[in-house]
Amino acid sequence: MLCEDIELLLPAFLDKELEKEEELMVQKHLKNCNNCLTIKDSLYDLKYLSKEVAEEVPFFLKNRLLNIPENMNAQIEEENRKIKRNRFFMKIMAATIGFVALLLNIFYFTNLVPSANFFVHKSVARVQMLVSTSETLLGGMEDDSDKTLSYFLQANNNYDIKRRINEKQYK
Repeated sequence: MLCEDIELLLPAFLDKELEKEEELMVQKHLKNCNNCLTIKDSLYDLKYLSKEVAEEVPFFLKNRLLNIPENMNAQIEEENRKIKRNRFFMKIMAATIGFVALLLNIFYFTNLVPSANFFVHKSVARVQMLVSTSETLLGGMEDDSDKTLSYFLQANNNYDIKRRINEKQYK
């Protein structure tokens, strides 16, 4: 027999699982081959002597290992489905936000739909007025409040004038 064949039979030889004929062939080969004998001794040391140095597994680790759910794959698959569902939802949300931003830009910068253009401009003007008024109020509280009030009224009047012009233009 070749050394490769004997090396494959060595674990079964050490466990005494071979038939008599095979066991005799392995023993005969080991008497003549020092290389296979060294491999057999190494396997023996590894198998039987390592049990002497083995540590006892702590109770909490044994307990955790024994209590691993058998349906762990099902739980992992369920979590993966949730992640995929969330990714799909996030893609839909991103597409929706992009579409709304596109529509707002179209209505703000073009005059394709006059009533929508007017509504968007009115909303933007009110937001600008609110921001500028709050900046003025917060930035100049110790200054005269009449100036802040006049600024607010001026911004509101400018908005009303623009609104009237747009209404006349689109009628």
